[in-house]
Formats: sequence, C-alpha cells, structure tokens
Amino acid sequence: MTTLNLIRSTLRQTKTLWMGSFYRKPVSIVLDRPIVSMTFDDVPLSAYQYGLPILQERNVKATFYVALNIQANDGRFLGPNEIQELHEQGHEIGGHTSSHYSVSSGDANGLAVDAEKNRAQLVQLLGNNNGPKSFSFPYGDISLTAKKRLQGSYQSLRSSRPGINHGSTDLNCLKAYSLGAGNSTRAHITELLDKAEQKNGWLILYSHGVSTNPGRYDILPEALQCILSECDRRRIPMLPVIRALELMRKS
Repeated sequence: MTTLNLIRSTLRQTKTLWMGSFYRKPVSIVLDRPIVSMTFDDVPLSAYQYGLPILQERNVKATFYVALNIQANDGRFLGPNEIQELHEQGHEIGGHTSSHYSVSSGDANGLAVDAEKNRAQLVQLLGNNNGPKSFSFPYGDISLTAKKRLQGSYQSLRSSRPGINHGSTDLNCLKAYSLGAGNSTRAHITELLDKAEQKNGWLILYSHGVSTNPGRYDILPEALQCILSECDRRRIPMLPVIRALELMRKS
C-alpha cells in the first residue's frame, strides 16, 4: 500500500469511527458462524436480468435498495413490475431515496423528504406492511444529521464504509464492501470471506448492476456466481439485510 493510499485508508477509518459514535442504534452481533448479505443499489435492470437467475439457481435472497425515480443516462432501472416480482419471490426491497438524493450536494432535510417519497411509493406498490425497513445512503454519503433524521424510519441504515460488522455495531451506519471498480475478483472475494470467518461477523456486499460488460459499479455474472458458490462451499448463510438482522436479534 502506497503512503497516499495508507493515509486515505486511515482517514476513512477515523471518519467511520467518528460517524458511528453519535446517533447510534447499537446491536450486539454474536454469531456461531458468519453471515453474508448480497445487496444491490439504485437498481439497474441488469441486476434483474442477469443477477436474478443466478440467485434463483441457488435459492439465495438479496436486498435491492431501489430509487424509484432515479434519472440516469447510462441505462434502465427496475420498474414496478420487476420490483413486485422480486418482492413476491422473497427478496427484500429497501429504500434508497426517490431520486438518488445525495446528502453531500443537498442536506439532511432534503434527503429525509426524498426518502419518504420513495417509501410512500413503495408502500403503495407493495402494500401497507411491506414498506422498506432497510435503507442505503446514495453514493454512501452520510452525515450525523442524516442519521438522526432517518433513524426512526428504518431498522438499519447502510453506509459504504468498508468493514465487517461484528461486536457492538451501529445499525445506523452499517459497514459494507463495494464489489464495483474491479473489486470483484475471486481473490478479493475470498479475502473478504476469510475476514468474515475470522470475526464471525456480518459481511455486507454491494453492487449495482450485473453485466457481461460491467460499468464502474457493476459486477460480472461470474463474480456473483463466485460469491454464491464460495459461501455455499463454506456453509455461510446468505440472507437479506432484514433477515440477517432478525436472526441476530434472536441470538
């Protein structure tokens, strides 16, 4: 690791510790074996087209953090029909704001309003008891005020801060590892699963799309297959975020 990368890593870890020190929703994670949650942000249609069949093949359920009114020039995103089908198949539909609102370019109040708009639309689509219980911050942008504004609306808030969730964990700032931008090699996946096993912790992975021609935030179908097959080989349960949380609260 270069000096610059080491400084960046240290600053990121320091900010993560600081961010998790206020407006906490603590949970004690004590597991006999690690848990892995596969999650998708935004969500590009390719996650449904190419990712869903792979998940179905191994009967694995994932969490899809959807932004119903996201606007982008680089592809299509899940629509009501795909979201309903994923929900009916047992996958978790989480919140990701309506327009992919960034707290860095806006503010916590705007984020809360946009998130509530998305929640209301998902409740209308999926039913009163099926609104999103898990939330992922767009771009991973998080602030203490944003944590405070959203903590009463969701059971968990996921950041993009890398790390394994174990011991005393802040549900308002869950850690997760990105699989985009070349981070989905077999060696990297193996390294992350090794860390989860060493700590008997909760490993949350996130991507956006699943494509044979992946963009910066997407993964290849082979990478998703690798994650599922390696977890199966190691007998590591794969659960949506809300189900993993339910299991930990019972333990």
